[in-house]
Amino acid sequence: MVAGRAIYSSQEKAKKEAFLQGAKAGATPVPGAMPGLSQPKVETHWIEGKVQGNRYIEGHFEYVIVEPVRWDVK
Repeated sequence: MVAGRAIYSSQEKAKKEAFLQGAKAGATPVPGAMPGLSQPKVETHWIEGKVQGNRYIEGHFEYVIVEPVRWDVK
């Protein structure tokens, strides 16, 4: 049990050190790495309730995508 704890502690210490080194280095593009996605731009429109023929359509929001999601290529 003592040996297992020692091995686990050393692995956790190595993970923490590797994380801190990566954080110091900053985000550098890695060749072949997958790029991220940008957020879409969406407009919200309120549509008033209305009677259409013999139906009543309740007021609701419509969401219009102005600019779609795109790959972030840096």
